[in-house]
Amino acid sequence: MTSQPTLFDQPIEPRYDSFGRVPTRHELQAWQGVQPMPLDLTIAPTRLARTDQPDTAHKAAQESSRRGPSQRMRVWEALKHLGDATDYELAQATGILRSSAAKRRQELQDLGYVVETPFRRPTDTGTLAVVWRPSLLAPR
Repeated sequence: MTSQPTLFDQPIEPRYDSFGRVPTRHELQAWQGVQPMPLDLTIAPTRLARTDQPDTAHKAAQESSRRGPSQRMRVWEALKHLGDATDYELAQATGILRSSAAKRRQELQDLGYVVETPFRRPTDTGTLAVVWRPSLLAPR
């Protein structure tokens, strides 16, 4: 056995972004010059409901897949306009129910367009909420 160091012996230092957090895979790709993703806000209905959910959830997923892209676009445009926002602020800016706006933001996050910041802001109830912002790799 040799005592020569390997790549695994070197400590890995995380790179932090301007918010003081480790960037996402998508953001690292953006820093490395990978081109932004094309804006495709469609999600297959099969991804909107788990297989163990009742038939009503699957029917709702079908309806959501029809209505979802326009709501995702409204949430996306609002977030780009605001720069960063909580789910409550996105709901206020778009006129969409808070639960629906949060779900559309989650879908945008799953697509890699939205990332969490380390910041929190109070909502209308006074509780602190996560502040979200567009990903560096998202289309402008």
